[in-house]
Amino acid sequence: MLRFPLLALALMAVPAAAQAQAVCAPRQTLVDALKDENREVPVSLGVTEDGRAAELFASPDGKTWTFVVTTPAGVSCVFAAGKDWDPGRLLVGEWAS
Repeated sequence: MLRFPLLALALMAVPAAAQAQAVCAPRQTLVDALKDENREVPVSLGVTEDGRAAELFASPDGKTWTFVVTTPAGVSCVFAAGKDWDPGRLLVGEWAS
């Protein structure tokens, strides 16, 4: 049984228009749900100009990933999620051209 059913709904493959309502929770609640439900852990972190943390979580096997943005107040929201994360493939050069 899922402890955080809204997260499970957010991680389903649904059209972007259907995901208009963001899934947000206190950061630790969201981190625990990602770990418990998908075995996802933080793999990358950045800080936006306005002080929000942008984190990428991924499962060890790369089958699932979740992009989370956290406010300085500690509220985290799922920004995007998907399947088949490939940590070894960087497309920076391809996207920059």
